[in-house]
Amino acid sequence: MRYKVPGWENYAIKIEYKDGSSYIKSRWKDPYLLTYAKSLYNRESCGNCRAKQFPRISDITLGDFWQIDTVKKIPRDIKVNQGISVILANSLKGQQIINDIQDSMKLFEIPENTFSNMKARYSECHSRSIMSEQFVKDTEKNGFSIAAHRMTNKRTLVKEWSRFRWLSFKRLIRRYS
Repeated sequence: MRYKVPGWENYAIKIEYKDGSSYIKSRWKDPYLLTYAKSLYNRESCGNCRAKQFPRISDITLGDFWQIDTVKKIPRDIKVNQGISVILANSLKGQQIINDIQDSMKLFEIPENTFSNMKARYSECHSRSIMSEQFVKDTEKNGFSIAAHRMTNKRTLVKEWSRFRWLSFKRLIRRYS
């Protein structure tokens, strides 16, 4: 879904069609991504996901490494803006799996206290937006385009873009200070 050009934070959507053409839109301009980012599509059950609890029932956890740009000791050849995945070993079997595949990947270990700062990202459920029900009703009545437009007015977008830029700047300062 996410097309990470020009980077993982400022991602886009890319759809490639059979005829070779493609649709590419920034996360700030595509109505699907704009409404997705507002959690308008989450199911009720997503707000109480048992799979996000610790200890995990899986042997490994894979995901986007959110806030990697706040980690101070990252090897210089790692391109943070291109997106980094995190692999968490949740069991001895999980650790063995990681050991078995480590030669086929570029892995680096992060300081143990780093994860405690980000634990909420990997354990808290993403609840459904209070606007979801209204969005669904509006979509059924007026169609997706109109409903999405109503949920993503310019004033809100400017506010979110400004917050995005400020947080990016803050993380950059934190990483190099």
